[in-house]
Amino acid sequence: AVIGLALTSGSLPDGRYEASLSLEYANGSLASSPSVAIEIDTRAPEARLTLATLPRALDPDVPASFGGEERTTLRLGVELDAESWIAVLGTVQQQIEFPLTREMAPVTETSDGRLLVSFDWDGRSINGVEIPDGLLTLDLRATDAAGNVGASNQLRIIKDSRSAAASLSSSESTISPDNDGVRDSTVIATSYAPADGISEFLLSIANEEGRIVRTEFKRSPFDRFEWLGRTNSGVTVPDGIYRVELEVVYANGNTVRAVSPAIAVDNAAPRVFELSSPYRLFSPDGDGERDLVEISQSGSIEEEWVGRIVDSAGTTVLEQRWEGEPVSFTWNGHDALGEQVADGEYFYLLETTDAGGNYGGADLTLIIDTRSLPASQQPPVVRLSATPRPFTPDGDGVDDLVQFEPVISSANEIARWVLEMRDPFGESFRSIRGTGAPSSSIEWDGRSSLGELVQSAQEYSAELTVTDVFGNVGSARASVPVGILVLREGLLLRILIPSISFGPYTADLFATQPEELERNLVTLRNLTEVLKRYPEREILIEGHAAHDTWEEGLERDLEQAEELIPLSAARAEEVRRALMILGIEPERMRTIGVGGARPVVPHSDRDNIWKNRRVEFILERR
Repeated sequence: AVIGLALTSGSLPDGRYEASLSLEYANGSLASSPSVAIEIDTRAPEARLTLATLPRALDPDVPASFGGEERTTLRLGVELDAESWIAVLGTVQQQIEFPLTREMAPVTETSDGRLLVSFDWDGRSINGVEIPDGLLTLDLRATDAAGNVGASNQLRIIKDSRSAAASLSSSESTISPDNDGVRDSTVIATSYAPADGISEFLLSIANEEGRIVRTEFKRSPFDRFEWLGRTNSGVTVPDGIYRVELEVVYANGNTVRAVSPAIAVDNAAPRVFELSSPYRLFSPDGDGERDLVEISQSGSIEEEWVGRIVDSAGTTVLEQRWEGEPVSFTWNGHDALGEQVADGEYFYLLETTDAGGNYGGADLTLIIDTRSLPASQQPPVVRLSATPRPFTPDGDGVDDLVQFEPVISSANEIARWVLEMRDPFGESFRSIRGTGAPSSSIEWDGRSSLGELVQSAQEYSAELTVTDVFGNVGSARASVPVGILVLREGLLLRILIPSISFGPYTADLFATQPEELERNLVTLRNLTEVLKRYPEREILIEGHAAHDTWEEGLERDLEQAEELIPLSAARAEEVRRALMILGIEPERMRTIGVGGARPVVPHSDRDNIWKNRRVEFILERR
């Protein structure tokens, strides 16, 4: 018999095949076997693992973590061939294998025969044994009927069932972010556990309405944060109550929060509303007159106010403290031991520093005098100063007002006062009056009660006289020098100077007394500096004189024509030559003699006739 077997070269594709054996004998007989089914399978089983983490998705590049309060399980997704698969769970100590069964989770079959499985894994093995915390690996493995070995992708998982906690504290409960170096900031200390496994670290500061004013977000935690009382944009927050909240988010699903105690932002300094006494000088000598002094005081509500009476050497002789508001009290001139203090000057200081480091305070000067006259007979002591110097009320917006600053020390209440301004010859020019004590600053615009303006380059004076309730009078004087006044008249500028002195009936600037000569030179130098500020203007110098004969008539006309016009013209020319020497260009200047034709005051007013003897400068555009 001959046995024939047909063979082909190469591998057949995967699939189902049938094989049979046929025999042909020499005698021509044929015989064949039943067919046998054969399946060729060279493809390894396939499976794929996926993770879905709730409530927040995790970074796919790091191991998935679970076990916290908000992520107690992992949602596993499995797509695999219909084989018998073994799950391999790798822990630090061992590998745990358990078969996947349809009882573990609902199974969905796709049209191509693959199985889909999704279930939540709580970190236990198939038999309910708790897997210890740590890094885990999970993959699937299977061997099919043909001996092909398949494996899924491997997941790296962190099981972390630790609980978490956080707390906050601040170094200051009140801050005043005013850059004075005192409680400008607070240091917020954070405490949290565990220290690892943190995915987000958020610190926020909110006001009482819950509006967030400052945030600090980091992936890595920090132990301290200094808050300067500013928003994220660097703006100082308004005064009020603020709280700090810390939120720590862990990768395993734990989120812990902590809120600090209230932090007060207080930039408002404590205020003294009143600190006064009816008199500053008293004499605790037992005579029944001013043996005590009443100190009236009030202020804002603070934790503590301190009132101290110190002597001129700075030694505290009496101290009192008040909670809330300072309270008025009476001092009898005794120290803390009940002993009479010595005569002299004392200072009462009322002070406090609030919780934010803001200082508030005021002081009061007191004088003890048991040896002088009774207080009712002591006159007020007055000092007076005036600024600016010189004073130029010409309407240019610079130094147009003079400020008188009186300082009065009186044993008694002031009943009235008068400030008298006098011209260079001592005549009354303007009076300002008032009742009670004068204010700390009195303004004057340089005009008389009739509206007349002060004269350029003259020295006026002011005298302040105060009268107390017992009729005692005190006074003080201050000089008020007037600078060069530049008065605008339409397009012209006019300067009037009556203080340039000449020798009697001459045009000689140098034929004067030494004191007048020095005043002339100072005036001309100051005038030169003013004229240099107007280089674009020509200067007309007018000489003016005063009539000795002021009644109209032939005698006055002759005096004007034969004496005053030539004299005033010569004086104007003398001033022009002096200005040339001081640096004013000669081509800018021309002169004219006006004589007594344009008096400032009537020539019959012999007290003020000096105002008519003047030189005027008219500045005209070229």
